[in-house]
Amino acid sequence: GTMGHGIAQVSALAGYRVERCSGAACTNFAQIGANTAANIVAFADTFGLVTATSYSYRVRAFNATDSSAFSTTATAITGSPVTPGVTFVGAGEITSCASQGSVLTAKLIDSLVAKDPNTIVFTTGNNVADSTSNSYATCFQDPRWGKFLSRIRPAIGQRDYDKGPDAAFSYFGDKVGAAGKGWYSYDVGSTWHVIVLNTSTWQWGSTMMTDPTSEQNVWLAADLAASAGKKCTIAIMNLRRYYSYGSFENMNVKNIWNTLHASGVEMVIDGYDKYYERWNPQDHDMHADPTGGVVQFTVGTGGRTLDNYATAWKPVAEVPNLAVRDASTWGVLKLTLNDNSYEYEFIPTTPGGFTDKSSAPVPCH
Repeated sequence: GTMGHGIAQVSALAGYRVERCSGAACTNFAQIGANTAANIVAFADTFGLVTATSYSYRVRAFNATDSSAFSTTATAITGSPVTPGVTFVGAGEITSCASQGSVLTAKLIDSLVAKDPNTIVFTTGNNVADSTSNSYATCFQDPRWGKFLSRIRPAIGQRDYDKGPDAAFSYFGDKVGAAGKGWYSYDVGSTWHVIVLNTSTWQWGSTMMTDPTSEQNVWLAADLAASAGKKCTIAIMNLRRYYSYGSFENMNVKNIWNTLHASGVEMVIDGYDKYYERWNPQDHDMHADPTGGVVQFTVGTGGRTLDNYATAWKPVAEVPNLAVRDASTWGVLKLTLNDNSYEYEFIPTTPGGFTDKSSAPVPCH
């Protein structure tokens, strides 16, 4: 703070002495730091401060023979230590052997892992989308996303079954949930819960999504109830509830979205469409819900040939709740999961290309 406020004038001023005590209503002041020069108007306290602690300060001026009365006392509380957010990065629609896109997106993830060795990599399904002759072992391994297998948390899409009913489960093991199921959940940090769902129709048709009594939906309701103590929740699945062409909505996942919205989930991250979209918070029926709604990120930009629905897309301004859309570049969605908030950034493989970045942390509701 500014020196000298409330201090009686001292002739031939030599400088100031700053005293401090700690704790609420403390009185045991003692000088900190050396005497200051007479022309100093601010003082930075760097002397053994403790986080989340109240400190009181007072100042007096002095010269060779005299000292002023003490200033009025000023009190401040130090902040708590800042915990770095967890880096959570991924995309879906990742690889066909013919495309180099997944090599490029893997390089983006490499750079993030180098900065944060605890980075979690997610996928939104359709991890390998080729004929059965091209397997995970040949099309997903280094230099593609297979290099992140130790940290990857995948979702399954319809195309993951092109390699056979067990191919994804054999490759990812229990990282993709119980064999033959493809739904699971896990916690990140102290406040985040992540739910991964299987929205393919290969095994069960659509009833595993649409029937409230299906095995997956019963599990989902129980998992949400068990994790109710977590402030922030993400759901990841391949099928998207909303898209910006045609009818704008996929009815197969309406029941799932209703369950997620009713439980206060922050966001759903999906793939299926091979481009990027971010939707403003909304309910399960395309109504804006800015305080309790679910944000949808569609990140089908992992490396497969990008979709071009130029003739079918409705302009962004004409699609309810759609915030931004881009199909110009592959890329990954990077989330920073803080305690009780998150930040997002779409990172393109095209240098200087399209990006979408939060201007401030988004609080969990």
